[in-house]
Amino acid sequence: MFARGNTVAAARAVLARSVQAPPFHAATLYGAAPSVVSADALLHGDVLGACDLRIEGIVEGNVVAPNVTVSEGAHVEGSIYAETAHVAGTVNGRIEAVAVSIAKSAQVYAVIYHNTLSIEFGARVDGRRPWRPRGAIEERRPWWPDL
Repeated sequence: MFARGNTVAAARAVLARSVQAPPFHAATLYGAAPSVVSADALLHGDVLGACDLRIEGIVEGNVVAPNVTVSEGAHVEGSIYAETAHVAGTVNGRIEAVAVSIAKSAQVYAVIYHNTLSIEFGARVDGRRPWRPRGAIEERRPWWPDL
């Protein structure tokens, strides 16, 4: 259904250019409801936001948000950059987050850069999982909004 080679090249091209921070909204501090990519949606392109994001559909592109949840049955073909990433669906690309949790229903084909990593028994994880100190992950995202 998805061709990994094309999206990896596209993700590298996106990462090579300078990515600007999305505008910060105070609602993020007050527990506003997350933005949702519904189960019947297909987004083609990068998704950047200063609010939490829950993905229930398909995203073909990179995802940047403070907290990202990939629900069971959802699919991300690209990279995820977040403070926390919760994966119950499928991710094909790269995950870079301070805290990553992977549910038993997840299928992850990605390099996972993390400070803390939790993988439930039964999850399918294929890829390297290099540990990084918290500061190193934050340094790699100089465009991340100060929360």
